[in-house]
Amino acid sequence: MLELFAAGTADVVAAAKAARQTDLPVLEIPENYYDDLEARFGLDGELADRMRSLNILYDRDDQAEYYQFCSRAFAKRVFVEVVQRKDYDAIGATNALIRLAAQARFKGEEGAVK
Repeated sequence: MLELFAAGTADVVAAAKAARQTDLPVLEIPENYYDDLEARFGLDGELADRMRSLNILYDRDDQAEYYQFCSRAFAKRVFVEVVQRKDYDAIGATNALIRLAAQARFKGEEGAVK
């Protein structure tokens, strides 16, 4: 079972860039996820490309938006999640399957964070 440590931020893009600079092993999200976001939400291509380059997940409902990125699991059981909420009260459940599938790709691999 994976455990998580979640932190909020006012600027998920800056946080994702900082995580990259500190060598936090960020969870890699499949390219087709972002193609789906553009089609489903009519996102601006530049925004989708920025999220793609930083492995940021996205959701929205009505006028609310939710951004998140996650680390790969440490010791195969704990990961870090950083979220930015813009009037979004939910928990980003629509991204859970994407995140779990991405985490499962690294489970047991040499590249897993120890």
